[in-house]
Amino acid sequence: MIRALFLAPALALAACAAPEPQRVEVFRAPPAALLTCQNSPTVPDAETQAEVARYVVRLHAAGQDCRAKLGAVKKWSESQEKIRGTP
Repeated sequence: MIRALFLAPALALAACAAPEPQRVEVFRAPPAALLTCQNSPTVPDAETQAEVARYVVRLHAAGQDCRAKLGAVKKWSESQEKIRGTP
């Protein structure tokens, strides 16, 4: 009987203990401006080498736009590693 009197308050206090905090990882999406590349230019019905050259320049610019944005997303993503895991 005496044992039950001492055990009851201990059980009541244990029931009120705060749960242990859980670690949560938060992932953010990269900036929207980095998720869309320039459209590839339409292939012209070129009749001269000058028209072909202009197309190649526009095609290269579109590819460079995507490479630059992909590099920026990679850099952004690597910077997010420092944030992960903090409560």
